[in-house]
Amino acid sequence: MKLLQDLFGTDYGAMSLVVIVIAIVMPIYIGRWVRRQIAESEKNAQK
Repeated sequence: MKLLQDLFGTDYGAMSLVVIVIAIVMPIYIGRWVRRQIAESEKNAQK
């Protein structure tokens, strides 16, 4: 319980939460972007 209080109730907990969210969201975004670029590249290569 103290862990959750620190995570949501302190400034260093909030920054940790931000880092955790970024660490989860960024790879998803980059992976989707890379897949889109590969598909576009293959589409252009077939022309």
